[in-house]
Amino acid sequence: METAKRRGNPNWGQVMPYDEARQLIKSKQFKTLAEYKEWVMIEKPEGLSVNPYQIYRYRGDWVSTAHFLGKEEYTTPMVQEYNLEINSNFFSNLKDTLKSIIQSRLRRHSYMN
Repeated sequence: METAKRRGNPNWGQVMPYDEARQLIKSKQFKTLAEYKEWVMIEKPEGLSVNPYQIYRYRGDWVSTAHFLGKEEYTTPMVQEYNLEINSNFFSNLKDTLKSIIQSRLRRHSYMN
């Protein structure tokens, strides 16, 4: 049985946190992800990945390519709180409606047999 090959360059070590990497990349002012990848492959900076999307998406940090390159800022959208009032009539009406739909389908299928 053959063992699975490891992906990536094992000599590159650990990848730096998203925010730190983003600040470094932002200062370089890359226009495209291809420019960034080319720079990483040539310079081999410690803590940066050729495929940042795969690394940071897995960690749950990835926002977008433009955000990673420092072209746009991202803030968490404001979440509005909603007061949910449970109306018991709604659920009883829904129950009756579903029951009538099921009964009508059963009647229709019984005629087909």
